[in-house]
Amino acid sequence: MTGRAGSGRRDPRRQGPRSKALRADVRLLTTMLGDAIAESDGEELLATVEALRTATIAYRGHATEARLRRITELVDGLDLRRAEHVIRAFTCYFQLVNLAEERHRVRTLRRRARSGKPVKDSIGALEHVAIDDLRIRPVLTAHPTEAKRRAVVEHLWRIGALIEQLEDLPLGASEEQEVRRRLREEIAGLWRTDPIRPHRPEPLDEVRAVLALFDQTIFTTLPAVMREMERRLDPEGVGTGPPGFETFLRWGTWVGGDRDGNPGVTAEVTRAAMSIQSEHVLRGLEAASRRIARTLSVSDRDVPPTRALQRGLARAAAAMPRVAAELERKLSDAPHRRMLGLAAHRLAATREGSPGAYDSPTDLLRDIDVLQRSLAQGGVPRLAYGELQHLRWQVEAFGFHLASMEVRQHSSVFAAALAELTGEGRASARPSAQAREALATFRAIAEIQQRFGTEACDHVVVSFTRSADDLVGVVRLARLAVPEEPPEVVPVPLLESRADLSAAADILEDWISRPDGRRLMRRREGELEVMVGYSDSAKEAGMLAANLELYRAQREMAAWARDRGLRLTIFHGRGGALGRGGGPASEAITAQPPGSVAGRFKVTEQGEVAFARYGNPALARRHLEQLTNAVVRASAEPPDAPDPADGFADPIERMSDVSREHYTS
Repeated sequence: MTGRAGSGRRDPRRQGPRSKALRADVRLLTTMLGDAIAESDGEELLATVEALRTATIAYRGHATEARLRRITELVDGLDLRRAEHVIRAFTCYFQLVNLAEERHRVRTLRRRARSGKPVKDSIGALEHVAIDDLRIRPVLTAHPTEAKRRAVVEHLWRIGALIEQLEDLPLGASEEQEVRRRLREEIAGLWRTDPIRPHRPEPLDEVRAVLALFDQTIFTTLPAVMREMERRLDPEGVGTGPPGFETFLRWGTWVGGDRDGNPGVTAEVTRAAMSIQSEHVLRGLEAASRRIARTLSVSDRDVPPTRALQRGLARAAAAMPRVAAELERKLSDAPHRRMLGLAAHRLAATREGSPGAYDSPTDLLRDIDVLQRSLAQGGVPRLAYGELQHLRWQVEAFGFHLASMEVRQHSSVFAAALAELTGEGRASARPSAQAREALATFRAIAEIQQRFGTEACDHVVVSFTRSADDLVGVVRLARLAVPEEPPEVVPVPLLESRADLSAAADILEDWISRPDGRRLMRRREGELEVMVGYSDSAKEAGMLAANLELYRAQREMAAWARDRGLRLTIFHGRGGALGRGGGPASEAITAQPPGSVAGRFKVTEQGEVAFARYGNPALARRHLEQLTNAVVRASAEPPDAPDPADGFADPIERMSDVSREHYTS
């Protein structure tokens, strides 16, 4: 099976010298796939696949009845088993072509970076930077359109790494032969891995699949993005002093918490999902601490420890006396290395729930701060604010929970449970399963907060919020579930229908006028969050009318929040497809109404979109830099800046009406 980097109308020979490397990658990967097919299933299958491929290319280039008949005859001649193999062959083919194109995007980014000029939409390209109130939160969600099994994804990741080895390093003959052998091995494994899951994925399967993205890129890419911001703010002082800002990136997740329409997500699943996340991030922080500790080998004669560091060592020794004594014996002259080594052991104890565990990420951050100050005062600021600063940013961003678990449920489910439990609905000696599960959900939130901190799980997204009563109901259910010490919950209205979007400001006004809303505003110092949905609004009114309604609602909510001195975060429920609000994220952000971003941006990243954005380290960094660039630029305009849409109010309204009528007809 051989392939080209373009087919049909575009002649790849006209694409210029820059596409030569892409065509070479496509040819290498697809030829190896053809060899794997022939080796395992015979030349006849490969010939069938090649015949169908060339026939479809010919038809796309010039559609004729004869060429269409040729395709139809080839397909009609396949029995069910052979058809399955042909489909799998084309699936692998396009996965490998996509991988080659992804690799070419990375190649292009690196070429642009080597030019010495800031890459468009990067952090380095920002003209003015204000990050005092910058908060960006991507929220990873599971989605049924994510079809690839994790085993397939991991094969593709390994193939991508091997392709990179072939290009990035000058290899000796035997080394290159070994990389090519490994490529053939991985492609053979990809071909023989059934792309269809043997059973429907359970919620915890989806949790583990999403965690693969943290392993692959997110955990290690975060410090690179922060470092780039530091470089933009202080090009000459990078890594030589405190950066002057905490990480402005945090992640959320719905995987294991989104129960709207998914009966498989229960309170027990949410608890288990958070435990899996915590174990994951604690292992990552422990490994980073051990690695960085080995670099802090400075002697106490050359870099004397501060008194604060000595007190920190004493605290750690009291928490883990045997470990501290052993490290003292081995590293008696390296107190800074001992300090971070003890932190690694305490992280392991935190993961295992054994003596010596940290109470919270705040305690770990305190130890890192003491360590940084001691190294800086000892004359080695580069050790204080190099890799150790990376660890600090990771702790700030991920804590001991990795990503904040958000619970989502339909407003009608919460309302029915509340009515039943308070006697406002049907009377029953024993609450229904739905009501019991609602209570169990809030008990799970309380347990997660007690174990991992409030930030680990406090947002409750209420789908199809119709009024402030839906938000009050969340707080009341939390009190019913844990009367003695209710969890701190942040009800987030999800507005999706045209009617609810039109009433957005009225719903928020009613909410903050209620006692529970006022208490929440005081506790969160005027921070308010509202989510807008793109998918259901588009289904109701059509894409154009829905987007215009969303724009209008955001503008009205932003103006309302400014008038009341509140800091509003609009949470965008976008998907990958255009009808779900998909498209280039940076363009979507800068197209928001003036004053509606104001340094705070939150967005869902679903299924296959998340894997495309975070599957490759270079592309993950590019995505996060584009998000940051767009949020900073969108926030630079004054909140009362004129809205360009005002000059087109009448035609926009007519377009909205006509498109809605056409769609609904």
